[in-house]
Amino acid sequence: MLQEAKALVEEIQQCCEQESQSLEQQALCGKRLGEALNHNHALLHEVGVSSEHLERLVRCARQQGAWGAKLTGAGMGGGMFALAPLEDLPALAQALQQEGARSTHLYDPNKPLAAQETHS
Repeated sequence: MLQEAKALVEEIQQCCEQESQSLEQQALCGKRLGEALNHNHALLHEVGVSSEHLERLVRCARQQGAWGAKLTGAGMGGGMFALAPLEDLPALAQALQQEGARSTHLYDPNKPLAAQETHS
């Protein structure tokens, strides 16, 4: 059991390193980074730090066209984020709220921070 947990933690670390390298090099498109996020989420789910609520939100994001989605924070009902095409963000936010998200925050890298949208 300890070896299995250690192997999962090492694989999560590798995923994080890959994601970091991808962002630094800007070498991966949204779809490829989304695949890495999905893989990392699956590992976190396997470790047991997800919740049914987070699983529903992640599934909803993916069904709405997000390239990838994963839990964030300490898990167990915390939060999640999704990577999606900019044009899909409003519909994605609405779908997540209908699925039970308490609030959504849309980030458009082309807008100043003060112009970002929050929906509660």
